[in-house]
Amino acid sequence: MEEIMRSRLFVAAICFVLSGSVVWAQATKAKPKPAAATQAPAPAESAKPRPFTNEDVLKLHAAGFTEQEIVNAIEAASNKSFDTSADGLIALKAVKLSGRVIAAVLGKPYSPEPAPVNATPVVATTVPTAPTITPEAPDQKPASRGRKFPMFGLAGLVGGKKDSSTVDGKKLKDGEPAVIPTTLAPIAVTKTLKTFFESRNADYKIEGDRISTEWGHNRRCGIGNRCEDRAVVQVIDNNGAATVRVRVFQRKHEGGINKKPWVEDGDSKGDLTAQFAAELESVLAAATTTLQR
Repeated sequence: MEEIMRSRLFVAAICFVLSGSVVWAQATKAKPKPAAATQAPAPAESAKPRPFTNEDVLKLHAAGFTEQEIVNAIEAASNKSFDTSADGLIALKAVKLSGRVIAAVLGKPYSPEPAPVNATPVVATTVPTAPTITPEAPDQKPASRGRKFPMFGLAGLVGGKKDSSTVDGKKLKDGEPAVIPTTLAPIAVTKTLKTFFESRNADYKIEGDRISTEWGHNRRCGIGNRCEDRAVVQVIDNNGAATVRVRVFQRKHEGGINKKPWVEDGDSKGDLTAQFAAELESVLAAATTTLQR
């Protein structure tokens, strides 16, 4: 009986060992590695158009495109990268691109400049630009400067003030300026004077509140002598309204066998100052009337 029990225990032990071996073998069996996840390709970025730049504007202009076509191209571009620095804008202005095109580059509405306020028939007069050569004056020559200066000889043709040598009934002495009060702002007076000088083809320069013309109106003033005039106009700000001070200087060149250099009178000439001031007074009055409409 005892021997039978031992046999059963032995068989049970063997079964236990065998079952454990099977479990261990299954547990240690290599597991297949999971398949690597494949990444979906990144969606391709939508291609952006190349930026529309100053160089493109210059190319269109050089190719002969009209102002309207260039503006349309700028407005239609979805990607713009303009150089709006001073150098960039100067480069556009250097090829004479219009203000409308430059405004489109800046992305601003175009506001054309108003017409000059003194562009009136009373100013636009027709006179000879040089003295007339006659048989009685064989030595008379056209102005040697090669420019038109029909300025100080025109005072009698503007505003009905022919040969005027007075301002407001007062005769001017040499060295005395003519004073013209206005109701215009200084900037409006300066702009009017610039347009006036340019309409007469007169060279001028602006220094602060002064506008000075170059020497001009070359003419005969005596036997063998030549004279030229130069105007100095000062625009003074009196609480927003400009007062204009005018002086006209003269220089003389004596001819003859031994030609002498130009000699400038130290004081302004009263008669020339009054004549030119009368002309400017008419121009400024016309500008005032235009602005008040």
